[in-house]
Amino acid sequence: CSEKGMTVLVVLHDLNLASEYSDTVILLNSGRIEHMGSPYDVMTVPVIEKAYNTKIYMMANPISGKPYLMPVRI
Repeated sequence: CSEKGMTVLVVLHDLNLASEYSDTVILLNSGRIEHMGSPYDVMTVPVIEKAYNTKIYMMANPISGKPYLMPVRI
């Protein structure tokens, strides 16, 4: 879309889909913007652990290289 000068707004609750298909990610917490930036900037362990109050394991998607997040049970 950016090549055509278009903007598409998508609301996703699946962090991995947001990471994979978005150029810019906005992380909301209690209705407020907590972080905004590229998936590489927003989808980090410290940011997601703080927002969701849970332990997260992150790896790079082996095909795209984008962040891939998984909750960890302890």
